Amino acid sequence: MESPGRLLSRSRLLLAGVAVLLVAVALYALIVLIPGLGDDGDQAGTPASASTATATPAVSSAGLAGSIAVLAHQGGWEDGYPLETLPALVAAAESGATVETDVHWTSDGVAILVHDERTTAASEAGPDHPMVCQGGPYTVSKTSWDVLRTRCRTLASASKDGRTYAIPTLNAALKKIAAIPDAQIVVEMKPEHPSDAQIREYLATIAKYKLAGRTISSSFYPDALAKIKALAAQDQLPLRFLLMMRPIAGQNLPTPDELSDQGLWGVALRTDIVTRSNISSLHAKKLAVVVWTANTVEQWNAAKQAEADLVLTDKPNAYRAWLP
Repeated sequence: MESPGRLLSRSRLLLAGVAVLLVAVALYALIVLIPGLGDDGDQAGTPASASTATATPAVSSAGLAGSIAVLAHQGGWEDGYPLETLPALVAAAESGATVETDVHWTSDGVAILVHDERTTAASEAGPDHPMVCQGGPYTVSKTSWDVLRTRCRTLASASKDGRTYAIPTLNAALKKIAAIPDAQIVVEMKPEHPSDAQIREYLATIAKYKLAGRTISSSFYPDALAKIKALAAQDQLPLRFLLMMRPIAGQNLPTPDELSDQGLWGVALRTDIVTRSNISSLHAKKLAVVVWTANTVEQWNAAKQAEADLVLTDKPNAYRAWLP
């Protein structure tokens, strides 16, 4: 039998060993199990997940925008090309922005990319509306493609190279976008009551270039989107659908419950109806929220504070640089 002194000494050694083990376990928990504290790049010990969440506005936190980070309205004008021309759309897509454009049909059934049904008069032309038509303005749906193709050019002053550009066709634009890996595009259906033939051409062009998974179909008109959605389902084209929204005198905006039943990917709100409460209610219905058309830091800040997912902007490069 060991003496009482030796037993006491062995007990003290055992307790010391247990104490060292407990200290080691505690240090391991602090460094490894608590996220971010042991990260050399985060000296203040902020959890890595929190750092990521604040690095980008609601795009990553809501997760509703998917891989889209920047939306370039008509391609944007920062690269020195006139809005809604092929070089503007291509430059924006190559920069990583998702490009947005508008489709109308000529009187002889050609799908073209032009912002308004009425072309711009020379006296109204400028950076926002650089396309001018000799002898115009014209109503697109009442004018042949041959007339628009030969008489409409952008202002030379709207281009960094001094060149003028013609109105692009939907076919030519989608062909260019399809050739850019992972490029995405928002194609706004401009007619309020598109015919079945127009919708089928719209969808067939998207399918032709295998862009269904990279295309968002947008419109201000729920009925038009419903028709596109129904025909796209028949063709098994997995498009996403975006409803553009703005206040209209004498009309109530649809409620989030009504919107949730329309098979939408998202809703685009004009800057004057953007609030945190209405965006929160749309997020509750799993709808992505886009703010349009936001071109100033003040508007970008307002969209961020309201927790919008995306902005549609004429200045995609500046917006990307501004993002935290």
